[in-house]
Amino acid sequence: SGAGVAPLRGLEGLPFGKGEIRRERKGEGKEGPHIAILAFGTLLYPALEAAEALDATVVNMRWAKPLDVELLLEVAVRHHALVTLEEGATMGGAGSAVMEALAAAQVTMPVLQLGLPDVFIEHADPARLLALQGLDADGTRRLIVKFLKLDDDQQGRDLGLHRDIPGDEDDRTELAERPGKGQRKAGKQRRADGREDHLDEGLPARGAERRGGFLD
Repeated sequence: SGAGVAPLRGLEGLPFGKGEIRRERKGEGKEGPHIAILAFGTLLYPALEAAEALDATVVNMRWAKPLDVELLLEVAVRHHALVTLEEGATMGGAGSAVMEALAAAQVTMPVLQLGLPDVFIEHADPARLLALQGLDADGTRRLIVKFLKLDDDQQGRDLGLHRDIPGDEDDRTELAERPGKGQRKAGKQRRADGREDHLDEGLPARGAERRGGFLD
């Protein structure tokens, strides 16, 4: 079950428009930030490797259109932050579709979009090019740590990474089944550049930070 394995003899169709959870966060209780990586395509395998170091949930989204909104909302409600990971451009890509779905459900949370920037990418060995863009396992881990400030407990709290996660299964099911009923509060949302977005009750959530390009 992974890249390079022999294909199955039988041709079994995948459930249309449905993703799957490939790794669940192993940490018990509510200590530490709950992070979920939503992987699209071949970057599932770097995502799984990075998740081992971060103890993150990994979702194999499989489909960008139609997007598995039910699974997305079920995962969002029990995590502090989401990371979308794709080998395509972040501008108008799968991560953008995730942001639109969250906004439609009025779910506001930190979201990091990882993928290719809107620039010309030189031709070279694919693995090396992905590493230069921070899309290998180590680069993905580093970008997540930097964006969510996992090495700074106070700034992590400012991003809401230590809020309580709903523990009642019925609460999670209700949100997943009722798009547009996600919890949203007035206040401020801190961006990756240190600025603050003011969030008013009843207004659509503003987009989260996009991240593409070379590692610092």
